[in-house]
Amino acid sequence: KQWYQRRVAITAGIANTGVWKALQIRTTEQQDIMITPIVDKRSLDSEKLEKVKCSLKKFYSEKQNCSLFLKLVGGKEEVAHIDGPEFMLEKLCGYNFQITSGSFFQVNTAGAEVLYQTIRETARLDDKTVLLDVCCGTGTIGIILSKYVKCVHGIEIVESAVEDAKKNAERNKIKNITFYAGNPGRNGH
Repeated sequence: KQWYQRRVAITAGIANTGVWKALQIRTTEQQDIMITPIVDKRSLDSEKLEKVKCSLKKFYSEKQNCSLFLKLVGGKEEVAHIDGPEFMLEKLCGYNFQITSGSFFQVNTAGAEVLYQTIRETARLDDKTVLLDVCCGTGTIGIILSKYVKCVHGIEIVESAVEDAKKNAERNKIKNITFYAGNPGRNGH
């Protein structure tokens, strides 16, 4: 057995004890994979935390096209990049999108393409439309619909997702879009 399987407790449901909370796995159509174990750091001293990171890196180092992160919860959340690329690229409606560990991205890209096409047809967009993309994540809706409107303003509470959205707009050469970090439910943002 691996060190982390023997010496670090798995979460015990309702009691909310243990270290291992969840495992997030993302894949792309290009067969890239991003793995993010989620652990409660309150039960780990710095030495045990380093052992967990080393064990994870060793376990996943054989995987091709694999990004490995570790998300620490139990206090201020932190995401540590352990190995592999720091982001994945996914193609959606002919556009390329950068996805990082903390960013929201539609997991069903085929379904998302149908959804975005339906939005475009239903919204009756034109060159006078100002599109407000609330909770924009990595900017997929705004970027995909940008060619049908005057301009797009996207707002997102997760700052790393806003950074991804800005990079995605740049990557796809979209000029009529602006992204803002902030809570869309608060006045003044």
